[in-house]
Amino acid sequence: MFFGGGGDPFEHFHNGGMGGGGGGGGRRGPAKDVDTTKLYETLKIEKSANEKEIKKAYRKLAVRHQ
Repeated sequence: MFFGGGGDPFEHFHNGGMGGGGGGGGRRGPAKDVDTTKLYETLKIEKSANEKEIKKAYRKLAVRHQ
């Protein structure tokens, strides 16, 4: 069952469950911190913006680039 039981709906991607290339399994150590500065610059918002402000800026940018 795909979404039943309240488990992780993407569990089939973890630990090589899908087989083949790309994505899951084979992790190489701890995740690295990502510099999100450019994302905030693109949206023209402060890093301290809340979720509502981020969504508003994203929608505004999306409308402009239709």
